[in-house]
Amino acid sequence: MDDARLKMFEKIMQEADTDAEWSTNVRESVWKKFYFISVTASLTSYFDVNINELSETEERRNFAMEFSREFLSVAQKEGIYFDENAVEDVVKRSQILPHGTTTSMHSDFRQGGNTEVETLTGEVVRLAHKHKLKVPLYEKVYKELKKKSESQ
Repeated sequence: MDDARLKMFEKIMQEADTDAEWSTNVRESVWKKFYFISVTASLTSYFDVNINELSETEERRNFAMEFSREFLSVAQKEGIYFDENAVEDVVKRSQILPHGTTTSMHSDFRQGGNTEVETLTGEVVRLAHKHKLKVPLYEKVYKELKKKSESQ
């Protein structure tokens, strides 16, 4: 498809109130989406809170910020670079979502169903190990969520 047709499609989607953005770097776009989903899904499930509550206490806020930094170190080793405000952006985005918003993985844990822990949390840990990076918070959260998932 040529650029003009893709831009037209993007415009149609936006006019339909769909969050759409045309990208020439799909890999980077996927990683940016993966960043928000991995951090929020892992932490809402780990703390058993909705997204807004991730930043309600200083302890959770600091945990989320360091957790985000770990993700960003993995992404950088994978050749994906985020802007300097990426950590704060996750916290800000979590505060502006409608109250009570949670993630599908957190909902799955609450309902006792299959979860996405391997793809949203475990994959970050595996990539960190591949690059010999230390991600102690991701490892802690992964270990707890995996144990919780296996006991359901």
